[in-house]
Amino acid sequence: QNLIGSLGYKGPEKLIALLEENVSNMAFNNVVDLGCGTGLLGEKLKPYCKKMIGVDISSSMVEQARGKSIYDNLEVSSLETFLANNTETFDLVTAADVFIYIKDLDKVFSLVKERLSKGGTFIYTVEKLSDDYSKDILLNEDTQRHKHKSSYMRSLADKYGLTEVAFKDDFLRNENEEAVIASYVILTLE
Repeated sequence: QNLIGSLGYKGPEKLIALLEENVSNMAFNNVVDLGCGTGLLGEKLKPYCKKMIGVDISSSMVEQARGKSIYDNLEVSSLETFLANNTETFDLVTAADVFIYIKDLDKVFSLVKERLSKGGTFIYTVEKLSDDYSKDILLNEDTQRHKHKSSYMRSLADKYGLTEVAFKDDFLRNENEEAVIASYVILTLE
């Protein structure tokens, strides 16, 4: 309630809208929602999914998501552990507002590529760091959240053979009465 009401969180709506604008076939067979939380993205994505797994490190978040009956399966796990130990392939991998808690995303991208089926789609958000900043990643000491530069995110996509379908900077939520801008990204594995 706080995230949507007070902070005006728009991540799931904007990510789904970008997906609808850029992906012609919105029917996904096997989906994993990394950092699913209480299922805010899962609720919006469910009509397009045959099977959807939710993964979150917080057991209390997973319990809230379980009560909504969105996911076919829910797991309490870090996204890195889940991706490293799971043997399934997914035609859609999502990570909405979760990379803010991870500094270096290289290992995550490597693991996503391993779990993504050929032709599969990877959608995510990151808090945007100005390209004028001298480093690729910045930890906001007040919020303990990371911001990532667009150039860094694109270099990871290139490194792991993921093709950019869309990369859009837009409003994510308010924080201390200021707008937080995120990069909304769609990649595919050719």
